[in-house]
Amino acid sequence: MTLLTLSGDSVESALTDAWGSFEVSAAEAGEYLLAASAWGFETTIASSVFTLDRDGRMEVEFRIPRAPIEIEGINVLADPAVVREHKLVKNGFVERARLGFGRFLGPVDIEESAAYSTTDLLTRSGRVDAISRFGGDRILMRGARGPCVPHVYVDGIRVSVGEFSLDSFVPLSRLQGVEVYRSPVEAPPQYAVGLLYCGVVVLWTKAP
Repeated sequence: MTLLTLSGDSVESALTDAWGSFEVSAAEAGEYLLAASAWGFETTIASSVFTLDRDGRMEVEFRIPRAPIEIEGINVLADPAVVREHKLVKNGFVERARLGFGRFLGPVDIEESAAYSTTDLLTRSGRVDAISRFGGDRILMRGARGPCVPHVYVDGIRVSVGEFSLDSFVPLSRLQGVEVYRSPVEAPPQYAVGLLYCGVVVLWTKAP
């Protein structure tokens, strides 16, 4: 922030703090202008003239518009071996998502979701409901014949959701991928074993 005379001479400059607050002062009373400049914003001079009396103080709220900065193209290089070794590639998540059967949530979907827990994330998928019980919420699938208890797999291993709260077993912070299948017809063969008419929830956690 810079305090200027009407002729454009700089009187005093100051940096704003982390909250955007600033303070500049002038040795003499008179009329002044205020200018602001910042990386990523337009350099702006206030449209109004400020009149300062001797020993006077003024509080000013100053707004400046953003100005996108053009940069040259960026090339991102990736080692194919690293991509092939990614957990969601190795366990088939990426390929199953490409086929399009079921509902899939990847790392970006999970990170950008407004969900506050794993159960909340599943309910936001539109295919799972939550019921409150002592010790934590439990999940129900919206199956073809009404509400039912889905099979749940965590990192490829089937677990019993009737015995514990899913959020305590797989916190949202550990979640890397989600697959939700509404029926045995949608589910891949390896997850459809033992299914009658309900569906499957497959959770993948972040690599340790």
